[in-house]
Amino acid sequence: MPLHTNFKKKNIFIFFSFGVSLVTWSNQKILEREVKYYQALKKNNYNITFVTYGDKNDLKFKKNLKNIKILPLFKNIKKNFLTKYLILLFGPFILNNELSNCDLIKTHQITGGLLAILCSRLKKKKLIIRAGWEPTLNYKNWNINFIKYLILILNSFLSYKLSNKIIVTSHEIKNFINTKYFINSKKIVVIPNAVNLNQFKNLKKKKYTNRVITISRLEKQKNLFSLLNICKLSDLDLDIIGTGTQINELKKFAKKINLNVRFLGQIENSKIPNFLSKYKFYITSSKIEGSPKTIMEAMAAELPVFGLKARGLNPIVQNGKTGYLHSNIKNLSNKIKELKHNQKILKELGLNARNSIKKNFKLEKNINLENKIIEKLINEKKY
Repeated sequence: MPLHTNFKKKNIFIFFSFGVSLVTWSNQKILEREVKYYQALKKNNYNITFVTYGDKNDLKFKKNLKNIKILPLFKNIKKNFLTKYLILLFGPFILNNELSNCDLIKTHQITGGLLAILCSRLKKKKLIIRAGWEPTLNYKNWNINFIKYLILILNSFLSYKLSNKIIVTSHEIKNFINTKYFINSKKIVVIPNAVNLNQFKNLKKKKYTNRVITISRLEKQKNLFSLLNICKLSDLDLDIIGTGTQINELKKFAKKINLNVRFLGQIENSKIPNFLSKYKFYITSSKIEGSPKTIMEAMAAELPVFGLKARGLNPIVQNGKTGYLHSNIKNLSNKIKELKHNQKILKELGLNARNSIKKNFKLEKNINLENKIIEKLINEKKY
């Protein structure tokens, strides 16, 4: 039950990541998944407004969003290289009238921080900064150049200092913000990424006998050439869901080492459970993860995870319980060859994986935690 006694619904403005629009979410096939979270949050007597970096095309998603309002910053402005950055200065004035009815501002990710700060300061609104990942943590692994790194440091520093509350998805990110940016740990709340367990589950499909799946952007930090080598050494065929700049190189490499790889492209998030249910386990070779939602969704579908050790992944996958992580390709390949046809162990690992997600990453649990933070901030009189 909401804490406030005023029956008027509170208005929360969600600021998208810099440069990101609803069209972006749709192209990445994550629109439904991301919107579901805010629709669940909306049930707690809130009105939700999305502030996006899109144009009029974002308004086409009105039906998908139901009662969530859309404010595309480029609705009446042509988007180009110059206006893409100038919108940070003019955005608060474009949104001025709308923000008068706002009770609280929240970013979807840290890169939306600068505009959210300016709007918060201009209209004296409470601000929650969410950092699902922290780009200045191991920035080289995110393929970020030094100049961009300096800009991101400024963005993170101002966002954390000038916010009322910070939500992060892991204790590692919390500790990093606390030490690097000198932010009081009491200001930072850990709410991990959540999984919709009603959607992501084992649908009891017939399993492939010698084929494994991964879901990944086809980019350098995902270390996918190593993944192909792991599958080759493990005598496994591979399916990859996702797209990226390395797709042609990966296709050539797969052909070179004579590995059977199917590149399935982007697939709607709602259809992913149907795919996951056809495999006995999930594989990853990423060098670094924030809070790996795709891996958590695979675990919810009762897939144990086999992969290389990586920051962000190590706390989620427990060796011998929900999967296996190894520090080198050879050891990982040997473990996969040992277990890939052992139905009993793989099933046990898979059940443990789902139970782990159920215990720690349930959607309803996250909604309740965030709802308490929002209610407390809204009810505080001090700006």
